[in-house]
Amino acid sequence: MVQRVARAMKAALGASGVCVLDASGPGSGQSVAHLHFHVVPHWEDDEYFAWPEPSGRQLEGDLARALRDAVDGRTSCSS
Repeated sequence: MVQRVARAMKAALGASGVCVLDASGPGSGQSVAHLHFHVVPHWEDDEYFAWPEPSGRQLEGDLARALRDAVDGRTSCSS
């Protein structure tokens, strides 16, 4: 699923890459006590930001729908 979401972010958002983050256990700063991953989109002109800093890029439109469609394989980025 992480790979599908990462590919969807590239397709739907035009991201040139993603950072996949996981914090396991209380010693890592984990705040949700179950296995979960953060998939953070990045672009080549971003400065690298490690967790928890997000990209400063502002995106428009229905991003949830675009990601949902891309996860389902129904769309690609036009930019």
